[in-house]
Amino acid sequence: MTAAPARPAEPLALEADHLCRRFRGVTAVTDVSLRVAAGARFGIIGPNGAGKTTLFNLLSGELRPTTGSVALFGRDITALRTYRRAALGLGRTFQITRIFSDLTVLENLTLALHGLSRSKFSLLRPWRSYRAKMAEAADLAASFGLAQRLAAPASDLSHGEVRELEVLLALALKPRVLLLDEPAAGLSPAERVDIQALLTSLPAGLTLVMIEHDIDVLRGVVDSAAVLHLGSLVIQGSMRDIQNDERVRELYLGGADARVPEILALEDAPPGTSPPGGAGPPQDPASPEAGDEP
Repeated sequence: MTAAPARPAEPLALEADHLCRRFRGVTAVTDVSLRVAAGARFGIIGPNGAGKTTLFNLLSGELRPTTGSVALFGRDITALRTYRRAALGLGRTFQITRIFSDLTVLENLTLALHGLSRSKFSLLRPWRSYRAKMAEAADLAASFGLAQRLAAPASDLSHGEVRELEVLLALALKPRVLLLDEPAAGLSPAERVDIQALLTSLPAGLTLVMIEHDIDVLRGVVDSAAVLHLGSLVIQGSMRDIQNDERVRELYLGGADARVPEILALEDAPPGTSPPGGAGPPQDPASPEAGDEP
């Protein structure tokens, strides 16, 4: 009896290989390699100035790496522009709000859905011709709790609702991998509960990679993570592995006046509270991450 042939290994959803980015002699990301499986919920952790947003910009195409490569489901996308990566299934949100404030929620979502269609280049079409897209936009909003706000101008939304709309705008492009840059930043405790509920309700087949300082949101969404420090990868693994890693403990507890960091209290902090110490060491004002370039 012959053995069944081995099934080929499924390609990783997102793979970064020895990424490096330098800005006029300052190295913001140094030799970072990541492996994110399809359907994973993955976090990127680190103090301000660690290089997290610069890494996101390399993954999404806003920046080109000085050296290294990026692959999406086994396809090398290092040289592709952002819109080409989006067409292949890589979505992204940003720390800074990027919506059309003068348009309604429905109009914002309809335009996002329209971005997948060839007719997006027909700029003089009447709005009524987009009825099918408007219906799809309404269904998308209803699926994630914004159905009652469809007619509201985006400028009238609360900060939490704006964050939710940003996630929906990214989902409208039907990504296979979604990069979220601090989705809970600036939210009230109630709004953080809402954004966490939205993130945990995302389709299981969607690969999620997120930067987040709010540990309650992070540990409620991701199952594994990578820790960055000064642009370098310290560890990638499960949340328990990160909590127990001696290098991470030395990184956060090495200073004489250092406090216990949020990532070391993943299982110890009671629900609804944040561990002491905030987001880690203060940001270096010369760090490229503050504005991506020094």
